[in-house]
Amino acid sequence: MAPSNSSAVESALAARTDLDVYGSDKRLLFALQLDYEVEDIHAVAEDALTDGGDDKACDLVFVDKERGDVIVAQSYEAAQPEGKSAPDSKAASLHQAVSWLFTAPMDDLPERLKDPAREVRDALNEGRVGHVRLWFVHNCAEGGNAVKELQQTVESARTALAAHFAEVAEEVDVTYTEVGPGLLATWYEGAQTPILVKDEFLLEVPSGSLESRGDNWRAICATVPAQWLHGLYEAHGSDIFSANVRGYLGSVKSEKNINQGIKESAATTPSNFWAYNNGITAVVNDWTTEGTDDGPQLKLTGLAIVNGAQTTGALGSVDRERLQGVEVLARFIKCDDLATVREIIRFNNRQNPTQAADFRSNDRFQRRLRDEFAALGVVDYSGGRRGGASDVIKRPADNMIAAPVAAQALAAFHGRPSLAYHEKGQIWEDDTTYGSLFSDRTTAQHILFVVAALKSVEKEKVRLKALKSSEVDEAAERRMTFLRSRGSQFLLLAGFGACAELLVGRTVANRFALRFEKDLTVSQAVACWEPVLGALLPLAANSLDAALKSERGLRSDESVKAAIETFRAFVESILPAHEKIITVFRQQATA
Repeated sequence: MAPSNSSAVESALAARTDLDVYGSDKRLLFALQLDYEVEDIHAVAEDALTDGGDDKACDLVFVDKERGDVIVAQSYEAAQPEGKSAPDSKAASLHQAVSWLFTAPMDDLPERLKDPAREVRDALNEGRVGHVRLWFVHNCAEGGNAVKELQQTVESARTALAAHFAEVAEEVDVTYTEVGPGLLATWYEGAQTPILVKDEFLLEVPSGSLESRGDNWRAICATVPAQWLHGLYEAHGSDIFSANVRGYLGSVKSEKNINQGIKESAATTPSNFWAYNNGITAVVNDWTTEGTDDGPQLKLTGLAIVNGAQTTGALGSVDRERLQGVEVLARFIKCDDLATVREIIRFNNRQNPTQAADFRSNDRFQRRLRDEFAALGVVDYSGGRRGGASDVIKRPADNMIAAPVAAQALAAFHGRPSLAYHEKGQIWEDDTTYGSLFSDRTTAQHILFVVAALKSVEKEKVRLKALKSSEVDEAAERRMTFLRSRGSQFLLLAGFGACAELLVGRTVANRFALRFEKDLTVSQAVACWEPVLGALLPLAANSLDAALKSERGLRSDESVKAAIETFRAFVESILPAHEKIITVFRQQATA
């Protein structure tokens, strides 16, 4: 049965008019934004969407190397969904998507799928994928024959991985998710309500449990069996993390992967796990203790883990029998004040790596940038600080800048498009890399300048995609082909950076000083870049495309450098022909 707030999530989806430009993929992107707490879904959509005439039943391919996830999705939107099940033929078409992405020779792939397939295969070969998720997103009744088709697709995907990626296949989990109205409503409710799991739990705990209390909360610390956490995760899945800023991120067999280390620790040194692991923290609707002949018992009502998703997920991924004797420190907090609950969630996750950007959200540079954007009064800049899925849904997409997107734009504009596309997490994780982009010289005005350039490319891609076939001439087709290549937006932004002096008409000693003369909204800043993009995009399609088509793509520094040099030469040669456009831009930009 669908949750009671199905109408609420449908209303929320209808209100997201900014997603209307994606047509039938609107629901799919909304689901992705909810599940992954994506701040700027438009930046993700530009690369992830593959929907088109030759997409081989693959509407979206999303690769999250930080989490180790790959999502392959098919979507379906019925005009009159009431009382209907989603067509199993649509679910079955994911077979085709899996086959093409994982097994087809690259030369046989349609252009639309070559880049997604290359990205997925590279991530698998590098051991950076722990979970392949097959999504069927629709607005019809859930269940029915579609589930059988999805189950078969999972088996097909596992077979394909074993045949073509034998070295890593055993470490990659493959699952399906039918994202119908019921599940979407559950995800939406999880953004609004901290505790989704309402069950009661009765635990026998060792004597000596510690109780504590504050102004509007009370808590108990106890030792719990790892097998209990295993059963909790097995029974409730991601719902048990409804109050967490992230769910279980999976594990990859690597010394650097924390979750793999948790699993190995539980299996190899069970008696020491309690001492090695930080344990879990959960909010509950209530807890009580009572003594019995068998010892103290702890009764919990409702539960959501706010810290310890990785511990719980890792233990839930180990065979239950191997957890015999493994114990975990647990802290259960009852608090009826929602504001305090949200603070408990926030502070319990400040020391944990939720996303790479979260490490830096409170350093002096991000604090200053948030203050600068606030002083501008025109842009909502997150600065790496995330407030959970509810903020993701409510954030004004037309006038906001997400910190991860800002970092990618800075990296690309300042000559590192491969970093922006392939290793965006490194920007936040590596001190040297972070310091090269975020420092005292990095201003809110400059971030707006470079992000607006990036968003102008995103907007142009959406515009081209919406053209009718009769409106697509040879020039438009070349531009579409270029922009369809994954990473093209960052390579183009690197080209803009290399042409900075040509565009502003003066010597630029410090590119970080580039900004717009006046304080602008994001949309106004994008509008400043649009005429420039219109003039230079044809040059990009004829010069920068060579780097994207090279064997190593953006990872080839030599190809990228050569392509950018060619692009700059082209720009210099055509500037006189676009004097009016360039003159206006020079009046708007300064350094």
